[in-house]
Amino acid sequence: MKRLIVLMLAVIAMQTMWAQQASDFASKYLTEVDTTSQAISVVTISPAMIDDIAKEAQVDSKMKAQVVDAMSHLKSIRMISVTDSIDTYHEAAQSLLKRWEQRFTHVANNKMGDDSADIYMRRNSNDEVVEVIVLYLQPSAGRLQIINVTGQIEEAFQELMSLSKLMNWG
Repeated sequence: MKRLIVLMLAVIAMQTMWAQQASDFASKYLTEVDTTSQAISVVTISPAMIDDIAKEAQVDSKMKAQVVDAMSHLKSIRMISVTDSIDTYHEAAQSLLKRWEQRFTHVANNKMGDDSADIYMRRNSNDEVVEVIVLYLQPSAGRLQIINVTGQIEEAFQELMSLSKLMNWG
C-alpha cells in the first residue's frame, strides 16, 4: 500500500513538473500580472477553433486543404491586449522573458517612432520552432499587445508561404 501511495505521489509530482515546463509564455505571464484590471483582455484561439476557422475559409477545395493543413500545425494562439499601465505590463513581460532567457531567443526588434515590436522564439530539442512571442508596444496608441503562437510554427509558416504563392500574394 505504501508503495502505491509513493508511486502515485511521484506520478503527480512528475506531471506537475511537466505541466509547469510545458506551459506557454502567455499562461505564465497571466499568472504573474493583475488580470482583474479592465485594462487587460485575453483572447485564446484553441486548436478546435483554429480547425473551424481553417475549414470555414472561403476558398476552393485545394486551397482549403492547404489552409487546413497549415493551421493544423498550430496548437494555440493567444492575444493579450493592455490599454492602461502599459509600461508596467510591458516590463512584466520583459522580466519574465529575461528569467526564461534559456528558453526564449530574442530574434528581432523593430522600432517605429515610439512604437516597438520585439519577437522571441522557443525551439524544442530537435531545434524546431515551437513558440513565437510578439510584444508590440504602442505608447502613441496607449496599447500593449502580446501575441503568443504555439505549435509546429515552421511547418505552418511553410504551408502558408506555399499558399500565398498559389494565390499570387508573394
